[in-house]
Amino acid sequence: MFLSISNVEGQHSAVEISAKNIPENLVPGKNYTIAFEISNTTGNPLNLNCEYTASDQFYLTTNIKKVLVAANNKKIVLFTFGVNNNCPAGNYKSLLDITNNNMPIASQEISLNVSILYNLTVEVLHSPEYLRLEKEYSCEYLVTNNGNSEEKINFESSNALKIVPANALLKHIKT
Repeated sequence: MFLSISNVEGQHSAVEISAKNIPENLVPGKNYTIAFEISNTTGNPLNLNCEYTASDQFYLTTNIKKVLVAANNKKIVLFTFGVNNNCPAGNYKSLLDITNNNMPIASQEISLNVSILYNLTVEVLHSPEYLRLEKEYSCEYLVTNNGNSEEKINFESSNALKIVPANALLKHIKT
């Protein structure tokens, strides 16, 4: 009979990742850069592949970088991305994966928040050219939601006129 006893301690990664400047609120149409500090905790230099992935609502300027991190040293890696103009408001995840010789050794997930943009436009489609003694008349308006979130709108008249419909839920336009 053969008996083997092993003492396995918590595995310590050869690489530690720290995101340095995560923006709090992203605005559609703007570009951002996130800096990651990559620490090599081993006594040997590491040749690393860093790949940054994000939602398809973002476009990545750079997403793959190769870095050589000296033994017991740190390196800053920058990734730049833009937020699509029509990106819906909400929370999105992004991920930095680090590999060494095609073997995954570290990763860090980051939450990114896209801010709500309010952008309603109102156009007059039809209105009377002039009014004499008419008691009834009608106007037609086109209300468009060019923002990045649903908008619930209540229509009101300062002259107590009847407005049909009295409210509407406008989805944002995706282009």
